[in-house]
Parts: sequence; C-alpha cells; structure tokens
Amino acid sequence: MNPGRRWLITFTLALAVAVPAARAAVQACPADTKLVHTATVTLRRSLALSGEQANLLLRLVSLQSSRQDVPPELLDQLRTLTGQNRRVLLAGEKHVAALPPGTPQGRAFKRATLRYLREAVQPENECIGKAADATTLAELGASVTCFETAKRKDIALQRVVNATLAKLKKARRCTIRHR
Repeated sequence: MNPGRRWLITFTLALAVAVPAARAAVQACPADTKLVHTATVTLRRSLALSGEQANLLLRLVSLQSSRQDVPPELLDQLRTLTGQNRRVLLAGEKHVAALPPGTPQGRAFKRATLRYLREAVQPENECIGKAADATTLAELGASVTCFETAKRKDIALQRVVNATLAKLKKARRCTIRHR
C-alpha cells in the first residue's frame, strides 16, 4: 500500500472517531450548563429566604433570652419563610435530579449538589422551622444547636460541590456560564 493511501485511511479513521467525540463534547456542554444553572438558581433562591429566616431566628432568640413576649407575627413569618424555602428546595432538588449530566464531571457535580441539598440545606431549613414551634428556651436552644450542626455540614459539603464544579470547568472544552 502506498504512503498516500495509508495516510488517507489513517486520516479517515481518525476523522471518524474525532467527529462523534467532538459532537458529544458540544452536546454535553448544554446539559452540564443547564445542570449548573438549575443548581445555582435553586441555591440563590434558598439563600435569600434563609437570610430572612436567620434574621427572624436571631430576633426570636433575643426576645426569648430576655424573657420578652415573642409577637405571633414573627412566628408566623418564620413559619411562612420555612415553608417557602422547603418548596424551593424540594422543587430544585427534583429539577436537578431530573437533568441528565453531559459528562462524568457533570455527574459528579450533580451527585454532590443533590447531597448538599439533602444533607445540609434542607436540614438547616428544618432546624429553623423547629425554632418557630419551640415553646421553651430549651427547645429553642435545641433548634439553634441543630442549625449550627447543619451549618457545619453545609460548609464541608459546599467545599465538595465547589471542587466538583472546578473539575467540571477544568475538564470542559466549553465554558460553563452562570446565567
């Protein structure tokens, strides 16, 4: 076989392998981008609600610690925010779980994000919700301790999510953009 024909066959085989791989990489970008976007939107919405909840929790602790009456409106507002945050988190978890990852790094990001939502963010929200139903200082203290414990886990799991996101961005041939 002459060198020109050998080169043509090699080039054709390489092209036959490279085109599907390139096409898969391009198709994987939107899948992983959508996954990152959905997780980001969920966490952004939850964070806004959690900030309001934390402010109310501090007011609640301050009032109860100083043996002052807690206005029922404060408790109602805390319960409402807890319910809203629960709905945001469950809907976000459902959306993230339903999205297919485009790459192995996307799959690792998806797993880490779901774990973060289930094991850190949702328990924090539930602990704050328990504070609204606390009738004694001991119950309120237990809900604050519960929140602090969940927050410690939050920080550790947040590092895992950030590490998988960094690997996802590094391994990609396309750019993951936050919308």
